[in-house]
Amino acid sequence: MRLHITVDRLDAAELRGATQADFLIAVDGTLRIASDDAILFEEPTFPVVELAWLLSSWRATPRASFQFDSMSLEEVDTVEITPSSAGWTVASCYRPGSVLGPFDWAEVDAGIRAFVADVERQLRALGLDPAVVLQPRRNGWRRPAVSKTGGRRES
Repeated sequence: MRLHITVDRLDAAELRGATQADFLIAVDGTLRIASDDAILFEEPTFPVVELAWLLSSWRATPRASFQFDSMSLEEVDTVEITPSSAGWTVASCYRPGSVLGPFDWAEVDAGIRAFVADVERQLRALGLDPAVVLQPRRNGWRRPAVSKTGGRRES
């Protein structure tokens, strides 16, 4: 069984600035998370660039649970990837009680890498440089400082 994290119709119409935080919260698309035999959810206008950025960082860390805490969404568990004795499961507050998996780590990793590559391809199609938009912090991972309403906070 494979994990499919896909994005369709990447849109930068709300992009007003050129900071990494601007890119992460203003570029969105339709996110679909599924396995070979089930769909967990499909959500339009989802902050897929921010998700790709956070998933890329998470892949490089010890394999603890991932919980998507978006700068632009009220919910903190729109995407959850959790280890269990049987493998990794994927869940979302958009479909309470629904779980995909279990997957082995290689399947989760491949799903994330394919998703990030697709986001990068679509960013290039919009004329945006994925190396700038998805760049990691030089001195370790740190979320750009923005409020939940999208404005930058002073740090």
